[in-house]
Amino acid sequence: REDVNGSFRNVAVASQLHAFSNYHIVGADMWDGNDVATGIDPSLDNDRLDWLEITESKLLNYAATFDNIFREETSAVGLVARFKEIISTEEDIEVRKVAQEIVDNMERQSPLALSVVHRLMQEGAKTGQSLDACIERERHVQSKLYTMEDFRSWASKVSMRTRSSGDYCKWKHATLEDVSSDEVDEILG
Repeated sequence: REDVNGSFRNVAVASQLHAFSNYHIVGADMWDGNDVATGIDPSLDNDRLDWLEITESKLLNYAATFDNIFREETSAVGLVARFKEIISTEEDIEVRKVAQEIVDNMERQSPLALSVVHRLMQEGAKTGQSLDACIERERHVQSKLYTMEDFRSWASKVSMRTRSSGDYCKWKHATLEDVSSDEVDEILG
């Protein structure tokens, strides 16, 4: 059986190992030289080398925290509902805060585009999907979305200086619930 993602496998692991090993070498300028007089090897002092803090990824932490939601929910509407459930029931303040940010960001987006992106994620998660196939599918979908009403309307309102949409919300569909599966299918077709 062909490994369609073989050329991409272990790249992230190798990158982290490289970054960690370079940190020790590059970080030598942090040592003040007093360690030499005491005979203590500064490379063995874990408190002096905050590599864990530096290499920590909030995105990966969030992905691990919310992975089950993305695996279990079959619609963008379901995703938002689950995040709202976390906001009202989760004890961990940080998790609630992140869930609220996710909901706020999702609700600012075009409901149609958000539904299409969710479907792209579902298609890409299927067995046998290669990175190349996912990129080509996304290119095809983006080229369609760029010609549609939501993008044209958004692009005409967004400041070219700031390239920020702020609270722009004049979308074709008012909510995710208003987006039909047929419309998403047509864009992906």
